[in-house]
Amino acid sequence: MNKNMKNKGFTPLEIERKRKRSRFLTGFTLIELLVVVVVIGILAGMSFVMIQGVIDMARRARSKSFSKSIQLQLALNEVGVWRFDDNPLIPVISGVHDDSGWGNHGTLRLGDEGNTSLEVAWVQGVFGKALRFDGKDDRVLIHGSVSLDTPNALTMEAWVFDRGDGTIAATIVKDTYKTHARIFQLRRNTDNRAIWHVWSNTGVRSVLTPVDSWAINRWFHITGTARVVAGGIEVRLYKDGVFRGRELIGGTSIAVNTAEPIRIAHGGEFPFFKKQYIDEVRIYNRALEVFAIQERYVKGLESLLARGIITEEEFNNRIAEKEKNLVVK
Repeated sequence: MNKNMKNKGFTPLEIERKRKRSRFLTGFTLIELLVVVVVIGILAGMSFVMIQGVIDMARRARSKSFSKSIQLQLALNEVGVWRFDDNPLIPVISGVHDDSGWGNHGTLRLGDEGNTSLEVAWVQGVFGKALRFDGKDDRVLIHGSVSLDTPNALTMEAWVFDRGDGTIAATIVKDTYKTHARIFQLRRNTDNRAIWHVWSNTGVRSVLTPVDSWAINRWFHITGTARVVAGGIEVRLYKDGVFRGRELIGGTSIAVNTAEPIRIAHGGEFPFFKKQYIDEVRIYNRALEVFAIQERYVKGLESLLARGIITEEEFNNRIAEKEKNLVVK
């Protein structure tokens, strides 16, 4: 064996050929092979981490782009957006601004009972300020307009913190029984369920009141939709981004009455004043799809978490609840 080979750390392997001549082939030691394997493993792991990072960045970018696309589409269909972030320092009858661009501004009326102070009326909300209704006579009145007529499709959305007592509570209403100007009602029923009434052009009314569709003493997101479909008008209700129920009623369009105002926290002839905070009321002339409703819900949860109104544990639990109930019938 060549001594130089030994000095270089090679282990000779002697093989016998048919000609009975010996020849030495060299190879790596076991330790050297293990070192090579470890180095290859480290490089592969680094490459995987780098590739995974690039994939995650691409996913986040796509998610942000998708979110912006949804927000843009929603903005195109908004006919009323009342954020309740108005300056509460003026006057006792205060304007409530509409951010949709349609000019459907409202008026906050505090009344003579209960709370009469604007400084108390505005409280911390989901995104900015919210309105605190005292359950006595506080309400918002929004005069009717053509832009708020939605004969083919409708979505009503709001964040609500109900401090109620288990009885009927009006939240968003466009309905006067005596004049038969009945369009919609979104409110709490006596059994702590939501009830979503929508009237058709033939006077038929939905009575959609599914289980687990309302919440007490916490912020929750409520959405009601209606749209004309084959065979009538399909009405749906969602709570916290989760589909809760549907109903099909007769008619060829959703009822319309331009002169009828929208009332927030007030039921018209039957006031149903109750203690509640209300924020981010929106009306669309389109029936929102579930992914758009969930997008709005998650945005609100993120804001509640960032503002310290909910804990990270509650945030994760509510996201998990939404993910668990993604199936829409």
